[in-house]
Amino acid sequence: MSSTPLDNCDRFLTCHECTEAKVLPLLDRGAIYAQTPQQAAAQADIIISMTTDDRASRSVWLDPDTGAVNGLRAGAIAIESSTLTVDWTQELAAAIDRQG
Repeated sequence: MSSTPLDNCDRFLTCHECTEAKVLPLLDRGAIYAQTPQQAAAQADIIISMTTDDRASRSVWLDPDTGAVNGLRAGAIAIESSTLTVDWTQELAAAIDRQG
């Protein structure tokens, strides 16, 4: 595998994927695996989510036990990169705003 910014940066990458095997190439290069989106968010200044739909996005962000919103640190940047409905993105934005 060729060199990438992950190989040469002074930052850490924490990732979560329902199927851990999908991120093995990143883990082999030093990324940290988080068991839940909440654990990943708790370690991050920037959170990027890419899911398949509103339902999956809602699970990543708002699951009461594992949702990323519960792990957001003050000042963190939350980026949702999925193709989602306007209604859901507005609900998500409000939930993130409430978190502070």
